Amino acid sequence: MLIRGCKEFVYDENETEYLDSRNNVPILGHADDRIVQAVAQQMSLINTNTRYLHPNSTELCKELVAILPKNLKKFFIVNSGSEANDLALRLARFHTGHKNVIAVTQAYHGNTTAVMEVSEHKFRAPHLVKEDWVTIVDNPDCVNGKLTNGHDYVEDLKTAIKENGLDKNLAAFIFESIISVGGGVIPPKGYIASAFKTVREAGGVCIADETQIGLGRTGNWWAFEADDHPDAVPDILVIGKQLGNGFPISLVVATEEIVRSLEQSRIEFFSTFGGSTVSCAAALATVRAIKNDKLVERARDMGFFMMNLLKTELESFIPTTVKDIRGRGMYIAIQYATGDLAKHVYDTLYTDYKILATLDGPLEDVMIFKPPLCWTETSGHRYVAAIRDILTHCPLK
Repeated sequence: MLIRGCKEFVYDENETEYLDSRNNVPILGHADDRIVQAVAQQMSLINTNTRYLHPNSTELCKELVAILPKNLKKFFIVNSGSEANDLALRLARFHTGHKNVIAVTQAYHGNTTAVMEVSEHKFRAPHLVKEDWVTIVDNPDCVNGKLTNGHDYVEDLKTAIKENGLDKNLAAFIFESIISVGGGVIPPKGYIASAFKTVREAGGVCIADETQIGLGRTGNWWAFEADDHPDAVPDILVIGKQLGNGFPISLVVATEEIVRSLEQSRIEFFSTFGGSTVSCAAALATVRAIKNDKLVERARDMGFFMMNLLKTELESFIPTTVKDIRGRGMYIAIQYATGDLAKHVYDTLYTDYKILATLDGPLEDVMIFKPPLCWTETSGHRYVAAIRDILTHCPLK
């Protein structure tokens, strides 16, 4: 039971302090004063929604336009990544006139019915089966997957499009720029650009879901920028989770052509709490703080520091106990040899070292490092030293 937080630390009802390596939602840090003040000030004035004009929503979009690719300039403000991905699918379908969607293995795009149906991670749930309009292709996992390079995964995508006749009726390809719940899968450079080009040639729309890893966490403003190619720029970008530093707000950003298709359909989109002036105040303060604190550069530098520290301190455990260490910026995946071993490290970090971690991946053998970006080198040394000590004395070998 967490009662309060400060920067990368949280405190339970007994005032026990924990180091938080898992919480990517408060990207600036827990209880950041700028967010507290922005929310309190706006709440003391008025809290409305996008039925009414207010400068907070306009200013937020202006701040984001400055750091987005030029073709992404139309905004929808909603409450969550789930709602944003749901809307992204709807936009793609109105634009193409088709329903079929391609998604990847172990994808997770949210908890509405529509996005659960393209989240292969959820197909294990009772009564949830793959719909005929969903095509699943392997995510580009070159560490654990059946293929070892991005080119072959793109060829798999091309084959799936051809064999399922999707070159005539494809609506969208929805893809997390880093597969998060799937175990921190880092797409090989060039995969996103090639996959998006393939989808566009088939008439589909490319959706980049950056709910988990956007807004500078990877050392770029947007994770798809790692491909450094114009084809990697999506037609629809989903921004969420971290945008309000814990306040509920997400965004869908699309091209003018796609939004025009929605307008021509004459079907209105409105989200009652989307565009709340208070949520926009939180998001506006968050984006400005990321810029002012140079957190994108900090994520790049601190991520480099953490990767080097992990690989140096855990060198003797690689590859027998620690299978792989991979990541971009402040999103790092530590994959252990087995799920039991990962669970032991995860539990012991909590009980003995007062460090909060998280497990992901189909075998729950991957520990994801995604802390607030105020993370320090001191916290980094504490985190890595704890993992090293646990593995040194681990009864599971």
